[in-house]
Amino acid sequence: MNMISGVINIKGKVKGKNLAVISGVHGTEICGVAAIKNLLPNINIIRGTVTFIFANEKAIRDKKRFVDKDLNRLFVKSSQLSSEQKRSYEYQRARELKGILRKCNALLDIHSSATPKAKPFVICEPRSFKVARYLPFSIVSNGWDKIQHGGTDYFVNKNGGQGICVECGYNFDPSAIKKAKSAVLSFLKYFGAVNGRKLTVRKQKLFTVKKMYMTKQNFKPAKHFKDFEFVKEGSLIGFDGGVPVKIKSDGGVVFVRGRTKPKEEAFLFGTPGKL
Repeated sequence: MNMISGVINIKGKVKGKNLAVISGVHGTEICGVAAIKNLLPNINIIRGTVTFIFANEKAIRDKKRFVDKDLNRLFVKSSQLSSEQKRSYEYQRARELKGILRKCNALLDIHSSATPKAKPFVICEPRSFKVARYLPFSIVSNGWDKIQHGGTDYFVNKNGGQGICVECGYNFDPSAIKKAKSAVLSFLKYFGAVNGRKLTVRKQKLFTVKKMYMTKQNFKPAKHFKDFEFVKEGSLIGFDGGVPVKIKSDGGVVFVRGRTKPKEEAFLFGTPGKL
């Protein structure tokens, strides 16, 4: 029995992988929370150990993205964090969860978006492409570990496991919950933790993230950009403190968001490729 709040361990009768499925890293991203709650009463773990985690419990309860700080940037060494971050509720929660994630062979972290019509996709690095091909998504994106540190998947990768994040679409779209449930079952089936139908190889496209744009003052998008929208060299993405921000080569953009402060994540740029 696990004594950490919001953490549920289920052990199979046969030895196997140590897996983790995490939801609610951001409290407003409810599809993963709903999916796990729906699956738990009937899940039959036959092999290994699976730990289900409701990550940011206070934020989930309060229906907020986070209480003090973004939990998904705190899974790094304490020396890399500010004093303000280390005073946060999320810092203490990250410390509790690190012990679990450090030991797991593979992690599935379930996210969703506040943007209607958000495009679902998988985030993982090349060593997890074989897993991703069986998950119910048409886009696989890599390169995130190099430019965006502190996420759960980043932490698991750094500790020798396989960290996989799935973006399931819009927070309040019922299909996001369905996709999250399918992703969990496919992930568990791949690693032999559950029985079930033979997994299907998915047709997928690759998108490699190359750069993250951080604000100098603030950021106002030039227009609404769809995730993975193609942009040509010289395209205007937005304005930082009134100064135009343009793309220097052909590619695509992800998570283009308005920002009000310096040193905030405004968008990511990358290029399509082949798996």
